[in-house]
Amino acid sequence: MNTRRWLGALTAVGCSVALAHGVRGQDEFVFSAERDEERVVIKAPGEAPVLHYQREKPGAGEPAAAVDGGCYTHPLYTPSGDIVTDVGPKDHPHHRGVFCAWVSMEGEQKGDWWGWGALAPKEKRSIVNREARITEADDSLATLRVINSWRAEADTILGERVTITTRQAPGCNIVDYEFKFTAPTRKSVVIAQNPFGGFCYRARPRGRAVVSGPGGEMQNPDAVFNKPETNWGPSRWYDLTYHTDDGKASGVAVMDHPSNPPSTWHIVRGIHMLNPCIVADHPVEIKFGEPLYLRYRVVAHDGDATAVDLDALFEGFTAKPE
Repeated sequence: MNTRRWLGALTAVGCSVALAHGVRGQDEFVFSAERDEERVVIKAPGEAPVLHYQREKPGAGEPAAAVDGGCYTHPLYTPSGDIVTDVGPKDHPHHRGVFCAWVSMEGEQKGDWWGWGALAPKEKRSIVNREARITEADDSLATLRVINSWRAEADTILGERVTITTRQAPGCNIVDYEFKFTAPTRKSVVIAQNPFGGFCYRARPRGRAVVSGPGGEMQNPDAVFNKPETNWGPSRWYDLTYHTDDGKASGVAVMDHPSNPPSTWHIVRGIHMLNPCIVADHPVEIKFGEPLYLRYRVVAHDGDATAVDLDALFEGFTAKPE
């Protein structure tokens, strides 16, 4: 059977999932995927893992964030196999790899899907995966399409569709996220103003942290959780790299697509996070029939921020199709 057709046929309906395994042999030179009830694992040609998309909360004994549900990326790997994400750290146990959530949002009900709980209720608030399927996999990329529901008790407050496309370039794994958020009823969904929230990368600490931007290493002081004026300015990308005592380096760059609403960045070295925030200065309203679209690129690289051409990867990310 054709590999791409077979992978495209892996479809979950509602919350029921058929166990799916990547085809061996001929997939040796293409991207492949394995899926079970909890996660989707995407592998690069040669079978090296690139990422896990966590569909549900992991089972007992596995690291987990202090939130209901799943719907995040962890672990994320560099090409050499270095894990660059963290989940459920002691300082912020609700942080979870690469994820998207907000601390205060109101539609039919109000809630906090980030998991903080200081500004809105977090109890019985969950992001529930309804579908996850591989729609394309070949020697250049794999595409995972996901449907999630943001729920308050039994009510769906926000609909989410995200397309996650994985590629490789020399020295790095590239993961593109394309989100579509919709209000499920005629009542608008309002994301409250807050200095942090939205798309976030939480790093696994592993040495001395260096944050870089297009102009080189950044010396800005860390952002403060309740002071939006301390957020860092707009940028095409910021990179967070760690240098170990034995001379090894690896990091992640997050790229903010110019089609997104204007963002400032909540960056805190001690909390190991990069967070382009669209609500730092004002709330954002999602009206019925008027989706919110967001696009981000994540680059997991071996070496420091100069080991890969991040500016070129940004240009490729934002280039219009011919």
